[in-house]
Amino acid sequence: MTTQPRTRPGYNVFYGFSHLITSLLAWTLFWRRVVGLENWIPGPALITANHASFLDPPLIGSALAEQIGYLARSDLFGNVFLRAICWRLNMIPVERDSADYGSIKRVLAALGQGRKVLLFPEGVRTFDGKFRSAMPGVGLIVHRARVPVIPVYIHGSYRAWPRHRLLPIPSSTAVVFGKPVRYDQRTEAHPTRETYQAIADDIMAHIVALKPLALAKL
Repeated sequence: MTTQPRTRPGYNVFYGFSHLITSLLAWTLFWRRVVGLENWIPGPALITANHASFLDPPLIGSALAEQIGYLARSDLFGNVFLRAICWRLNMIPVERDSADYGSIKRVLAALGQGRKVLLFPEGVRTFDGKFRSAMPGVGLIVHRARVPVIPVYIHGSYRAWPRHRLLPIPSSTAVVFGKPVRYDQRTEAHPTRETYQAIADDIMAHIVALKPLALAKL
């Protein structure tokens, strides 16, 4: 059983220092370009992105002035030292191999405090660099949260650090932020798994549609 992460509204000094370091690395090692920040909106929202690498969360987070929340494997909270770091990086523990309603509640609580939270609809990193199907769980969260969804496409992170490579290599990357999408119209009184899957699939389609913008900037 994992300990619920502490939520600290306002500026987080440890997060801010980590943001500075990851920003420098993103610029110098991964030549990250950012597109679409004019689409950023204030207030709570779910940030949804494709997932190809361990680099994806820091590439997105370091592109933003706002401090956001992240989902993280529950085993990262297994000891006191790592748990303290995860708390200070606004991470929310999630059980990957089971239906984890506790993590959903923690995501909704973070949104209720005005935060934005990053989710990966594919659930896990791609094995071959190609898009994976979206998981219905993200549709469930979106249905319950009733907040805007900001689609994001990350390009180049698979080439820089695929899951079969021990360490990353310098490579050009791009992060494209799309226009926010609302799913308030899909708030049926009795939603089904098909409802959640349809929302998740639509979110994934918005992410995929951003790929040409990233290619144009590289």
